[in-house]
Amino acid sequence: MESNPAKIARSGDPRYGAAAQIVAKLHERGYAAYFVGGCVRDLLLGQSPKDYDVATDAKPEEVQALFPGNYAGIEEDSRRRDFTLNALYYDPSQDRIIDLVDGLPDLRQRILRMIGDPFERFDDDWLRMLRAVRFAARFALRIDPLTFEALHSIAPLITGVAPERRTEEIRLMLHSWFVTAERSVAGALAGPPFLE
Repeated sequence: MESNPAKIARSGDPRYGAAAQIVAKLHERGYAAYFVGGCVRDLLLGQSPKDYDVATDAKPEEVQALFPGNYAGIEEDSRRRDFTLNALYYDPSQDRIIDLVDGLPDLRQRILRMIGDPFERFDDDWLRMLRAVRFAARFALRIDPLTFEALHSIAPLITGVAPERRTEEIRLMLHSWFVTAERSVAGALAGPPFLE
């Protein structure tokens, strides 16, 4: 499924520009390339991303010849992502969104849904339970019933996550709540235009 145009405000953030140049360079060489994950979600919600991930169909040796770092094609990459709203791809050159997992409808309906079987996905990495709670709180999302059922069922296993990882996720959660409260007081939570 594709959505076009994206209705993403082009950020003045220099990181946006640098990531867009990477996408443009890959396009110049004939490869598909997209922004993916949290940066697309944040841009669609009118927020500033903390970083930009790029997915491409270029082979590892081709990417390494152009840039250092890791890559994955979007089909492979989308299967590895946790939630549908984190598997949205944005092509800044063509100003279009690629949605392979129905993340846009979930985002519009404010639903947090796990990709694949949520019981298996939470069991793969128990920290995802805290991420689900953080995303739901930060973006005012309702957790999909099956995702919630899995989260509730597997919740006692959270003690098996290393304390350092739990602490970092809780720190991020508290920071998100502070930022959300600050924006609310300032009246800045009017909602991005694409949700209207």
